[in-house]
Amino acid sequence: MALAKAAQRTIYHVKNGPQAMYHVDANHALRFKDEWSATPWKKNGDKAEPVVEIPEDWADQSSHQRIALAVQLGAERRGLTAAKADEVILAEVERRADEPGDE
Repeated sequence: MALAKAAQRTIYHVKNGPQAMYHVDANHALRFKDEWSATPWKKNGDKAEPVVEIPEDWADQSSHQRIALAVQLGAERRGLTAAKADEVILAEVERRADEPGDE
């Protein structure tokens, strides 16, 4: 069975820039936070903040959609339940609400 190109994602190395990898490889590489980022690196070497949109109706989405959203927000996929995904999403919603923004 051949893996589709859709099974790939782009992550960013601090020195080499964007790299296309299979999801499993990308998720493993992202564990090395000083080298890899899900977002491009800034010129000063800091990671750019990922912008993952959290829909207002996230709690009404299916468990699969909520788990996928939690993974996008950085949760480890292995063993992630819908209840744990809800905790991850809610924590991010609350963190964003507490941050001063340009509202």
